Amino acid sequence: MFGDGFWGMLLNTFTGTNLLLGAAVGYDIGTRRRVHRTYLIVVPAMLFSELICSYIYHADWWMPIARQLIGIHMPLSA
Repeated sequence: MFGDGFWGMLLNTFTGTNLLLGAAVGYDIGTRRRVHRTYLIVVPAMLFSELICSYIYHADWWMPIARQLIGIHMPLSA
């Protein structure tokens, strides 16, 4: 729906997870007036890892490495 680019992949792939995390953080704020320290550590780490995942997926150097890892030895322009 949002395309296959860098930001499109982030929106298509991780929106559900991020909404659940946002709901959990919102619940903590609404019921306890503070965010649990686990969320303060894990949520930024997850968001950063999502950015890295999308970057690697769209990097030109990734496809030859992925093909070698799974044992496919064919030219990229097949």
